[in-house]
Amino acid sequence: MIGADMLAELLATFQAGAGQAFGDAWSPTGEQIAVAGFDDGIDVWDLTTREHLLAVKHSELISCVDWSPDGRALVGGSSAGEVILFDSATGALLHSGAGHTDEVRSVAYSPDGGFVASGANDGMVCIWDSKDASLVARINAHTGLVRSVAWSPSGHTLASGGHDSTVRVWSTDGWSAQGGLADHTAFIPQVAFSPNGRLLASASADSTVRIWDLDAGAYSCVLTDFDSWSVLGLSFSPDGTHIATVDQDPIIRVFRLDPCEVVARVTAKYGTATVTWSPDGRHLSSPGPEEQIWALS
Repeated sequence: MIGADMLAELLATFQAGAGQAFGDAWSPTGEQIAVAGFDDGIDVWDLTTREHLLAVKHSELISCVDWSPDGRALVGGSSAGEVILFDSATGALLHSGAGHTDEVRSVAYSPDGGFVASGANDGMVCIWDSKDASLVARINAHTGLVRSVAWSPSGHTLASGGHDSTVRVWSTDGWSAQGGLADHTAFIPQVAFSPNGRLLASASADSTVRIWDLDAGAYSCVLTDFDSWSVLGLSFSPDGTHIATVDQDPIIRVFRLDPCEVVARVTAKYGTATVTWSPDGRHLSSPGPEEQIWALS
């Protein structure tokens, strides 16, 4: 449980091959982390031993990654518009699917592991069957590229954020639009649901994070402590009481949500596109020229 104030200390950095990491994902147990981008592939490290467990190579850049809920598979999105499923233990290719016409920027497994959602530069959100990467639905989601997709904890809704400055919410019942939020004034790099599904947060280049209370139909708070920098990423703590953000500065901030206030602030070693909270709530990660792991206390 995080107190009123907290410390974030750089614990470890990981790097494999050339290039930059663009995305990462914690294993369901929080013991391993998968990183997309180095040498255009996916790399996996053990956080306890710091051992480099896996290097998955691909012919095209893999810029985003997610871990299946059962921990057995990894999904990546490629610069060629593919969604690719790999065995998380061996790195063996399981399945791949083509449904986008441009680079995939975000991938996410549904909570039950049955589907994968992807968002891409073509403005589309695609839904895939995780058993074989067959295309289930193709949604004309945004007028600009799609930077982020996120499932609600129930798995009944999906949110997407794009360069048209809007957040869209979709129902899995026919993949119909449930509405959206259009109060941002610049592109939206990331969206996320809180662990209890009540809140939907969006990070924007307009230097704000907006947190929408879905039950109340109103913003629970709007975070503006970013010194005019674009906010690139966000992540809820596993208990839903805090949210971590990262901006272009690059500064990682941790906000307590009730009341909304900053309780930690650290400068990342490198510029980073996102920040991710570990499942056990003890670490934050941020990709860049090196993958950075921060210990929380």
